[in-house]
Formats: sequence, C-alpha cells, structure tokens
Amino acid sequence: MGPDTSILLADSDHISVELGKTYLRKTGARLFTCHDGEMAWEIIRRERPDLVLMSASMPGIDGIECCRLVKDDAELHSIAVVLTLVSGKGENVERCARAGCDDVLLKPVDRKTFFSMIKKFVNLEKRNAPRFKSRFSIHCASGTGNGSDCNVFDVSTGGLFLQASPLLPVDTVVEMEFVLPVLNVEICCKGRVAWLNKPEAPNKIAFPPGMGVEFVDLGAEGKQAIHDYLQKEHVARILKTAKA
Repeated sequence: MGPDTSILLADSDHISVELGKTYLRKTGARLFTCHDGEMAWEIIRRERPDLVLMSASMPGIDGIECCRLVKDDAELHSIAVVLTLVSGKGENVERCARAGCDDVLLKPVDRKTFFSMIKKFVNLEKRNAPRFKSRFSIHCASGTGNGSDCNVFDVSTGGLFLQASPLLPVDTVVEMEFVLPVLNVEICCKGRVAWLNKPEAPNKIAFPPGMGVEFVDLGAEGKQAIHDYLQKEHVARILKTAKA
C-alpha cells in the first residue's frame, strides 16, 4: 500500500476499531478513526480517505446515513464505503444497499475476511522497508508547545521510532528536524504518530517507551538520503561483523 493510501475506521465499538488498527498497523496506510457518524462525516469531507470501513449502527448519524451523504455528494461519491453489520438479515443488507455502499461486512470479522474485503478497494502491500537500529537526536514539535529533543531508536525510509516522554496521542502530526549521521544531511519534515509503546503496556518488549512515527511529507530527496544512510550503516555493520 502506498504512503498516500488512507483508510477510515468508524465504529462505536472501540474494540472493533482497535482490532482494525492492529490488522492494518504494518500496511503503511494512513489511518483515521472515530466512534460516531458525525465525526466520520467530518473526517470524510476533510481527509477524503480512499476507503471507509464503517459500522451501520452508530449514535447520531448512523453509518448508513453517513454512507448516503457520501454517495449523494458529487465530490465524494467515488470514495469506497464498506458498512459492517452484526446481522446479515435481508432488511439490514437492503438498507445498506439503498444507501449506496460498495459492500457489507458481517461481524465478528476475522483477519482473513478483513483483508479480503479491503483488498477489493485498495492495493494492500505489507510495508517492507528495512529498519535499522540507530541512535541520533531529533527535535520534535507538535504545535502544542515549544517542542523537545528525542532520541531515535530505529529508522526506515517510511518512518522512525522515537524514545520519548511524554507520549503524544496517535494521529498527532509532529514537525521533525534532524541531521542524519555519517551523511551529515539535515532533514526537516512532518510525521504522524502511528503507534505507541506505553511503559505500562508495551506492544514491543524489546523497544523502550516511545512512539512510532511515519513520515508524512519527507519528499524524494529525504527518502533517498535516508536510504543512502541505511545502506552505509548496513554495509558498515557487515564489515564490522566480518572483522570480528
């Protein structure tokens, strides 16, 4: 999945949203989440995601009505909308169809079914950018303060993991400034907090408390610089191991 692919997960059931985020964590997609129809409609109009995976039943504007709003909008109707249902009764499916949804998905949803449905509408590819442990300082600012210096724990052409405290909420956009070691190249770009490694409930035991940040507007030159840096670091480690 390309870095520009975006998916909205909308469900009043927080567990369903977290499960979807877990499934999609390594795909490289930009994820948006919410728990009611009004916020889903706001996100769709603002972000125009490639795919909306939305519960038919939510408080306020439900998923079916939100889908109808999308499909009736000349600028948004091409966005793929999949509605999730707790029951496959004929009247429920018919209501979704009348709203113009592109498909329906019955809960509970297992991983295989989840990906089979999503692959109908977006190109899913596991993110395979090589990641390497690396140690250098980076300055981050989220717009809520003056920013702070953090330590990079690992890095790839798609993003980096920051050893930081306090942790910022998922989806927070951060301004980043850092100088790549070895190449001495300065990079300024934006990133999005994609996941958290909380000290009280770590997702990755081998990682320190911190947050995974994906690059948002790194640009071709920045990606090439990081690629060159990783290549040099990788070769240097191979040579070091060979001499040991």
